[in-house]
Amino acid sequence: TIASTNQHANLQLQTWSDGVTSDRYDIQSGSPAQATSTIATDKNAYTAGDTITVAVTLKDAHGNLVEGGESLL
Repeated sequence: TIASTNQHANLQLQTWSDGVTSDRYDIQSGSPAQATSTIATDKNAYTAGDTITVAVTLKDAHGNLVEGGESLL
């Protein structure tokens, strides 16, 4: 499942002349999952006193970015 907004579900059986459509709904990302989240540094080696840049990407079990994940760090 991919997180997205303004979605609608549609249903039309073969015997129906018209289909039906649901109200609008959003799919939100879930909680961070260890298996799909990552942490990476900008280099493989550092000298004492160097600045280390660390990038953390929090994703849910379906690979969606976790909204507001910054507050969890």
